[in-house]
Amino acid sequence: PHIAQDDVIDEISMVKSMTSNFSEHTSANYFLHTGSGFQGRPSMGAWFGYGLGTENQNLPGFVVLNGGLIPPGGLDCFGSGFLPASYQGSVFLPQNEPVANIKPKEKSAELQKNKLSLLADLDRSSLEEMNFEPQVEAAIQNYETAYQMQTSVPELMDLTGESEVVKKSYGMDSDFKNTRTFGMQCLLARRLVQRGVRFIELTCPGGNGDRWDQHGGLV
Repeated sequence: PHIAQDDVIDEISMVKSMTSNFSEHTSANYFLHTGSGFQGRPSMGAWFGYGLGTENQNLPGFVVLNGGLIPPGGLDCFGSGFLPASYQGSVFLPQNEPVANIKPKEKSAELQKNKLSLLADLDRSSLEEMNFEPQVEAAIQNYETAYQMQTSVPELMDLTGESEVVKKSYGMDSDFKNTRTFGMQCLLARRLVQRGVRFIELTCPGGNGDRWDQHGGLV
């Protein structure tokens, strides 16, 4: 109702040349992330990791900073498809513990080390029995990365070393919660890049009745 008022229409351009083969959100998101409108193809982030490898053995090569809403299509938007599972996106949540079970449950570091040593022996034995099945090998690699993340992720999420000027420049002092959330995501993305993570995706913060875009609350 406000378009016709205050000369807003004079500032609007209509682009009619942009078309799509998909009529709904899910297929469009698959196409955006994988190049195919169908479920099950590797995502762009997975291809980056597969083709270029990783520069940091303590963090995943593909990280999704989930601001509160996963796009239609779900986690398959960040999947590895027919590539090994180790290349799929790892979802970090905007909270004190961004990854589930990131804190060790064992009472001592020695106890955890002994458990991991036993698991490594069992994994190697199982891998040989299964003729080095790629999916099993990828699962083992994911476990090893998860162990390294127990120290690297808390350090990544600790923003106490960032100045207030920097935080403000990212919008983290905003009165609007979604802006603060997205600002923190952008700051974390920068820190991930500095630590050698090749591919990072940010999702929309939740709230405001729907996604943080043009769906509502325009005025």
